[in-house]
Amino acid sequence: AHDVSDGGIAVALAEMAMASGIGATVPGLVGTDPIPVWFGEDQGRYLLTLSIDPQSDEWDAIREQQSNLGIFAPWIGSTGGSDLKLGEARAIPVGELTAAHESWFPRFMGNELVDP
Repeated sequence: AHDVSDGGIAVALAEMAMASGIGATVPGLVGTDPIPVWFGEDQGRYLLTLSIDPQSDEWDAIREQQSNLGIFAPWIGSTGGSDLKLGEARAIPVGELTAAHESWFPRFMGNELVDP
């Protein structure tokens, strides 16, 4: 599980992919503005990954429980593979994403602290 209030779904997915080394494919929502969908920092929203087939009876039972409790929790995509693919954007290898994430600050500090 990951809170989406700091960067939205896109950042939460990226952080989960980097932490696990597992990619994800999440199609965009048709007819919606992609910026609020991917980067909306709504409070009280969480991204969950479950080892359940969304076509299974088990998933149907979970959906029924959610509905009974008034919880909106749609299936938005699948995990697996080595790439992170969000909507129509280019797939990014998780290893490349991790390397960029881990190296930016040392490079930034190295450039900022050059002796005159």
